Amino acid sequence: DPGYYASIPFLHQTPCDVGQYQNASGQSSCHPTPIGHYNNLTGSTSPIPCSPGYFQSSEGQDNCIASQAGYYVPSEGQSVQTICEAGTFQPGTGMTLCWRANLGNHVTQEGATQQTDCQPGTYADVRGLVECKEADPGYFVSTNLSATQSTCLPGEYQPLSGQDSCLMTDIGHYNSNPGSSDMVPCEQGYFEDQMGSTSCNPSEPGYHVPSTGSSTQTECPVGTYSTENAIITCTDASPGYYVPEIGSTAQLECLAGTYTAEAGASSCTDADPGYIVRFDGSSQQEECTAGSYQSASGSTDCIAASPGNFVSENAATGQTECLPGTYQWDTGQTDCLDSPAGQYSAEAGSSTVENCDPGTYQPDTGQSSCIEAEEGHFVDGFGATEQVPCEVGSFQSLTGQSNCQQTDPGYTVSSVGSSEQTPCSPGTYQPLFGKESCILASADYFVESAGSSQQTSCPSGESQPEEGQSSCISDGESDLPIFAIAGAAIVVLAIGGFLMTQGKSKPAPKAKRGRRPPEGAKRRRKRPKGASKPKSRETTPKKIDEE
Repeated sequence: DPGYYASIPFLHQTPCDVGQYQNASGQSSCHPTPIGHYNNLTGSTSPIPCSPGYFQSSEGQDNCIASQAGYYVPSEGQSVQTICEAGTFQPGTGMTLCWRANLGNHVTQEGATQQTDCQPGTYADVRGLVECKEADPGYFVSTNLSATQSTCLPGEYQPLSGQDSCLMTDIGHYNSNPGSSDMVPCEQGYFEDQMGSTSCNPSEPGYHVPSTGSSTQTECPVGTYSTENAIITCTDASPGYYVPEIGSTAQLECLAGTYTAEAGASSCTDADPGYIVRFDGSSQQEECTAGSYQSASGSTDCIAASPGNFVSENAATGQTECLPGTYQWDTGQTDCLDSPAGQYSAEAGSSTVENCDPGTYQPDTGQSSCIEAEEGHFVDGFGATEQVPCEVGSFQSLTGQSNCQQTDPGYTVSSVGSSEQTPCSPGTYQPLFGKESCILASADYFVESAGSSQQTSCPSGESQPEEGQSSCISDGESDLPIFAIAGAAIVVLAIGGFLMTQGKSKPAPKAKRGRRPPEGAKRRRKRPKGASKPKSRETTPKKIDEE
């Protein structure tokens, strides 16, 4: 029968054993149960499939195997158990399915027998997660088994994922919105000195904030100021103004005598020597013009050049004395005046000129002294521009004289500008002062020596028939031959002429710009004491021809 088998010699049938079956009749053997099946009774006509949750991987078995923890068998007749997928777990045996990880949990591996808690910084908001979700930036998870993430509050931020807390915003930063992943730096002109701030503070007057993310406001440096809030850059002091202290809310005006040429000055600059600043709030200094100067710094007015001084250029720091030979009587002048001809200024810094004294003169302008009248010349008044040569009959042997001397008796001066008088030669004489020529000795007279003021009559027994002789001859010698007498006369005349030219061998100096007295004018001379008036022209002896 089915469920049985008969072995030789077929005396009787035998029921199939457990783990076997026979579904046909007339069989000599039984079949083993296939995998996924079993038989726990004898004489079975068919195998029994393993129930869900069980499996059998071998033939001829009388039972099935329950699935292990972490595994499951979803349907009957299975020869193998199925491992639980990641995200699911199964702690029991003989199970037909795996359980998904609960909220706040996860299962990372296959064949898990239990689920794992989500750690702080992670969460599971759905079931069956292989991995917990990390908290997003701007969020956090502070506890285990979390099914949700928490939002960072205003004043907080979290730039990373998977974090269990939020960070407070740093100083110089803020956050005004929840769920921020980063903090916002304070804008220029604003600052924040506290952590966890939701806004920043504007800078105060006198301060500025030049950069973003500032934790403090900065005092305006010297030379700058600010009058408003939330200032990025302080304002430079304007030219003509200054700011001496940090943190200033206003600029100050430079006082007269000082200035600032550029913006952003912390102090005013004193006007340089040679310059002035007349008004408050000036942005430049002003040159002292020619004719004025300023030796000090920080001045408001220039000083006019004083008499005797001048200033020829702009921006002068001092005045210059007029050089000797020049002068200046007025104030505030740019140059000096040359002293006029006939006058002089001897010292530097003169405000007046002096007239040349008698005996001196000056033909040129701009001179520091006068020139002494040369020998043979004179200057008889003040302020002369030229010297006057001595007239014939007069001379001057010294320099710097105001008059000429008349020739002495026995002497003459025959040309103008003579520095010495010439003695009359033997054979001639001159009894008067101030004469230009000598007188020949008369016949029967003689003049023995040079420089004689009178002639001498021939002694008794002697005579002289010729004029201009230096000796007489004996009357006994009068019968000498005429040629001897003529020869002797020629020798005497030659000697006399030689002596006269010796007195005139020095040529009269050339008059320097000499000035003659006006035509027809006569210079009065004192007559030498004891001198008599000259004889009338008819009775005056014959003069020697100088030529």
